[in-house]
Amino acid sequence: MSVSSKYEGCSSWQEIAAKHRETIRLPTGTVSDDYALGEWSRKANQNDVSPSNSKPGPSLASLLQHESTKRIWSSSLDDVLQDLDATGICGLTRSGKVSVQDVTRHFLSRASIVHQATNCLSHFFPDEAMHRAKQLDNKRSQLEKEGRLDELGHLFGLPMSIKGHMNYNKHGSQRGFVFDVLPDPANHPLLQRNLTPKQLQLLVSTQGGFVSENPVNSSIAALLLQNDAVIIGKTTMPQGVMHLDTTNNLYGQTLNPHNLALSPGGSSGGESALVAGGGSALGVGSDIGGSIRQPCGVSGLYGLRPTTQRLPYGGVRSTMPGAEGVGSSLGPMATSLRDVELFMSSLLNEQTRPWEFDHTVIPTPWRKVDSLLSSPRDKPIIVGVMMEDGVVRPTAPVRRALSQWVDKLRTASSASGTSLPRIELRRWDPRDLHRRAWDLIRQLYYMDSGKMFHLLAKATGEPLLPLTQFILSEPFVRSPTADLEADAAGEPTNRKLDEMSYLESCAVIRAREAFRKEFLKHWNDLELDCLLCPVMCNVAPRPATIKYWGYTSVFNLVDYPGVVFPSGLKADSKLDEQFESAPTDGEFGYEARSGWCSEQDRENAQEYEEHQEVFDGAPVGLQLIGRRYKDEELLKHAELLQHLCGSNSD
Repeated sequence: MSVSSKYEGCSSWQEIAAKHRETIRLPTGTVSDDYALGEWSRKANQNDVSPSNSKPGPSLASLLQHESTKRIWSSSLDDVLQDLDATGICGLTRSGKVSVQDVTRHFLSRASIVHQATNCLSHFFPDEAMHRAKQLDNKRSQLEKEGRLDELGHLFGLPMSIKGHMNYNKHGSQRGFVFDVLPDPANHPLLQRNLTPKQLQLLVSTQGGFVSENPVNSSIAALLLQNDAVIIGKTTMPQGVMHLDTTNNLYGQTLNPHNLALSPGGSSGGESALVAGGGSALGVGSDIGGSIRQPCGVSGLYGLRPTTQRLPYGGVRSTMPGAEGVGSSLGPMATSLRDVELFMSSLLNEQTRPWEFDHTVIPTPWRKVDSLLSSPRDKPIIVGVMMEDGVVRPTAPVRRALSQWVDKLRTASSASGTSLPRIELRRWDPRDLHRRAWDLIRQLYYMDSGKMFHLLAKATGEPLLPLTQFILSEPFVRSPTADLEADAAGEPTNRKLDEMSYLESCAVIRAREAFRKEFLKHWNDLELDCLLCPVMCNVAPRPATIKYWGYTSVFNLVDYPGVVFPSGLKADSKLDEQFESAPTDGEFGYEARSGWCSEQDRENAQEYEEHQEVFDGAPVGLQLIGRRYKDEELLKHAELLQHLCGSNSD
């Protein structure tokens, strides 16, 4: 069957989605017969509700001892690869101690198991991956004979995954809309019935192009291939890319491998689930409001949202093409901090030179910056600390983790006789900055009043999901409903309900620039090197419940790089109750709650309190923010803080 004819007979969005899901085929012999492995995924996707209101779900790790699952999960490389990060795996493949084919086969089997538990894959191509692995083994053999092993790519033989909207080969890209999988939307009867010719042309010209008969690689995929990586699959994302959860009408709900009652975050939630579950050695996500940092933070991973235009964005499918009110960044999602640096240094150097073939990236190679663990420094490192943002107070496990890190940093800053740089902590007072940032960025996301989202849903008749409806809600985003109805009837549109006018869009961009200026002044007044803060107002959310992005999106608004890392702590209802019963005060403490900061604050607190035990076992991540285009220094600051605080305490 040709690509263009695959969905011709489908008369509803449900039929299109079902036919597309059939393309996600798991390799023969990698499907477990353990009912419990996929039980929580089925539960989450049968009724489109949270799979649990009263107890935590099992972790993926706890389900691996079933005979069938264990057979698939295990391989001859178990002992060799145990506890190795991507950097360690690349060391083995580059040295020839293990073959790329064996490593790829190992991860393909595990990716299949992770998907069965979490529903994280949007595309899976094991045959292609094994073919490439064989090519790379042959390449290494030939280069070894010629004494040219130094020509191997930095990511040689590394099994990797990428987020679903990044083009790769003939697999196209999707953004969680059913429309995305149609190769020829202009000629599909369902779309012709649901849309006016004008609306259909608008979508085809700006939103089409899911699948090509010819290979098409995004710039990021091309760089991975140039570095000799093996791309094994693509991962799920939420409807329209704009949730801190991962659910859509095309693939359903994705779950968190640490606690299968919870979400892996979003929008790069498929990536976080696959990498955290052990099915991919290194992942690539995107971040326009927190979509790398939040899923890494709630899944026990390390993730970097670089300053915009550090990594090339060409060939990445956007839901709002042409809208540049808020820039999006691509970045790594990893199991170690050094893997983050490996990724960035491998893709941005004088050999790869992505700025010469992709206009979206600035010509700035990744700079080598000395570690703060070994280089002497007279001046202290000034670390700002934001305990809460004044809009939504973090829940107990987040506050407990941040408080513990602050206590350790204060102890380290007062210690004598150490060769490490001195740490000086300064309290970041959010004032009303973060409240205004959340209001402003929502306007910048949807300067078209969400018209494109509504059209994409209308095209196939799929419903807009609750979290999509929320992010499109008034008063920050105008309702386009009347405009769409008038357009469909051929009537004049109501300008007030349509997208922003030119003068209005100029005004909101001016507001953004004024905010950035004010934010920078606040940062400079404190003389900060970096800022430590929560990555989210709670741990991993129950599916379809998380609405507030403010702890990450404010930094997208000002375009500051951010790195997320595990705190070493997990949600524990008993420990968290003890923490709540002994509120701290002082410069870096938490006073007892005296009221709600906002309606979102009330909702967040009640969600946690009513379902507290469901969150047990969920990892707590923290976030470190750096100065714009000081991404390299930011990683060294994170390395220092991690060394001082550790990530293995509980």
